[in-house]
Amino acid sequence: MDNSIVYSMIKESKNNIKMDTNSLANIDEQISDLDIKINEMNGRLDFILSKLKERLEVKKTEFETSTGHICEIGYDSTSDEIHTWYIEDTKVTPPDIEPPSGEEPERIYEYEGVGWDNDTLLTQYINDYDWIYDLLNHDISMTGTYGLIPTRDLLINGKNATQSNLNKNADMQDVFLRNTILT
Repeated sequence: MDNSIVYSMIKESKNNIKMDTNSLANIDEQISDLDIKINEMNGRLDFILSKLKERLEVKKTEFETSTGHICEIGYDSTSDEIHTWYIEDTKVTPPDIEPPSGEEPERIYEYEGVGWDNDTLLTQYINDYDWIYDLLNHDISMTGTYGLIPTRDLLINGKNATQSNLNKNADMQDVFLRNTILT
């Protein structure tokens, strides 16, 4: 057996340990920085959604005034309230608590996609929300590498791989010395 190869690998492992240790510190710093940005952007999404809901309350009041009926705001999906909201005319006229016989609630206002309405505030909230959501979640691909969450997830995977390499290199000298006849 050629012990020069083993000695060379042990020497390389010592250098690799230093590089991996430095890499782990750098990766941890990058992950921490991304976590701060992700938390801030999630806060911005919550803020925009709250502004949208405030605006919907204004629109609901406008519909109640124009129809004379109680109106309600609803959502088709609680996981995507920014795009699945609607305002419904309950057909109930105060002080009644039930709609007239044969009358069913009717959706009178709902999001229908880009260019659906001339309410510039609602459009702005939806566009801003979508822009920040994309900044957070865009998969790393040929169309961009800016997704904060996918970037963080890749860094975590890289950190785990680097930690595995460091562990293997840290054990290398002991394993080789126990199992090699060195001359």
